[in-house]
Amino acid sequence: MSEFLLLPRAEELRSDLNESLKWNSYINELQDLIQEILKDSEISRLEVVDLQVNDPLPDRFVGLRNGSSLPVSDALDLIVGMAAGDGPYCVLVGGAVFRLVAAWDGAVQVHVGPAAEPLISRFRGREVVVECRRHAPGPEDEFPAVRTSVDAGFWVEVRDSPGDLTMVRERWAYGAYGCRWYVVTSENLVEVAEKMEPRSLLSVFVDPIILELSPEVIDEGVTLFRPPLLPGRVDYMAYPDGFEDLSEVLAHGFTLSMKDSIAPHRSAVMPDPDGEIRMKWQAPAHG
Repeated sequence: MSEFLLLPRAEELRSDLNESLKWNSYINELQDLIQEILKDSEISRLEVVDLQVNDPLPDRFVGLRNGSSLPVSDALDLIVGMAAGDGPYCVLVGGAVFRLVAAWDGAVQVHVGPAAEPLISRFRGREVVVECRRHAPGPEDEFPAVRTSVDAGFWVEVRDSPGDLTMVRERWAYGAYGCRWYVVTSENLVEVAEKMEPRSLLSVFVDPIILELSPEVIDEGVTLFRPPLLPGRVDYMAYPDGFEDLSEVLAHGFTLSMKDSIAPHRSAVMPDPDGEIRMKWQAPAHG
């Protein structure tokens, strides 16, 4: 496997990105090159992994999830947005080794197999510069991963939680907008379970410490809720790096806060329909 970096030739593009008058010329050449690489690699669709959603998904990609299979046209639009600094962000994979991911300063990293290496190596563009970073495959950076699969026993444990308040967070993507929160009871357990999507990370919180929002947590990672916390899906706002304007969130009714440092009682990954876990989520430090 070889890694190449595709980046703008013009310095102004690397700083101004899509505000530059040369951006469209760069993007057109970049897309043409990526399409040729995919053609040589015999790849017609790309899969989304490591999805990160920091803002609401645009209408066109409202159903985007880890594991989504995209035609090349949609995948190219995603990578162009990422190169410009606009989310959602993800890694796009195809075949055994192909990987496409936005880097920095408008650049794109591409990992290819032997079939596409000659095409990239001999490419000479007006707007796109190719840097070769050929290397032998090595072990990926490992982190403690959640290896437990959501099954019937998981939901039995949720149902039998001993506390007064049981909350389930379904994280379907990284980022502030990548999850859904539910207050779960024995009465709505089946309904909530049926809403969970494959590859989501489910985290169970039993009687979590939820306090009235105060200035003391303004610099901490917190999740905010609107009271009262009734059974079913609940509105939330996530501030993983804290927030600046306390009055703004209070004006929207988000007066309850839960620190991100609170560990879940249990975590597990929703399997694919065939029962396999195909999403790797980092395990919490505790719990």
